[in-house]
Amino acid sequence: MKEPTVTLCQLAPDTAELDKLEKINRDAFPSEEQLSVPEMFRYAARTDSAMLGIYADAELVGFLLFTRGQGVGYVFYLAVARAERSRGYGAAALRALAALYPDLQLTLDFEPPDPTAENQSQRLRRKAFYLRCGFCETGCYTRLNRLQFELVCKPAPLNVPAFCALLQTMHAALPDKMSATLERRPPSQP
Repeated sequence: MKEPTVTLCQLAPDTAELDKLEKINRDAFPSEEQLSVPEMFRYAARTDSAMLGIYADAELVGFLLFTRGQGVGYVFYLAVARAERSRGYGAAALRALAALYPDLQLTLDFEPPDPTAENQSQRLRRKAFYLRCGFCETGCYTRLNRLQFELVCKPAPLNVPAFCALLQTMHAALPDKMSATLERRPPSQP
């Protein structure tokens, strides 16, 4: 399959595609992991972040929320519309993001594999996807809404001081949702 070409475009809080963004958001993430789209725009305004639409042939197919720090960037959200998944848009968006910020180490996190989780197969597919996109395991975990997520980076190794500084900035903007700690232990499993 030929990989699609996408364009990343800065989105504004008053975009006419707000309803479509919210639908993509609701379909992509469990409620306990979500910020609403207006919350994402408020967060972006308080931090060095960009809310970027993922466009293919001038059609919005997804979005990402990206936060920048000194030498490191964090993909806070990456979501592709349900009808557009498995067509290469996510991988193309990550490549386009890396091209926009060639001097930043890219980081992102996801639900870690857990054999007891109802969505274990989805977790394994997601992790495999990010590893195929060139991200590397760090052995570290983050927290959002008291949930633990596995952290990957590109290129490796993780710039721990820079990432921890970025976590502090994110926590200051979202103190009730984002932990300011980086953990080096996997989630506890029964």
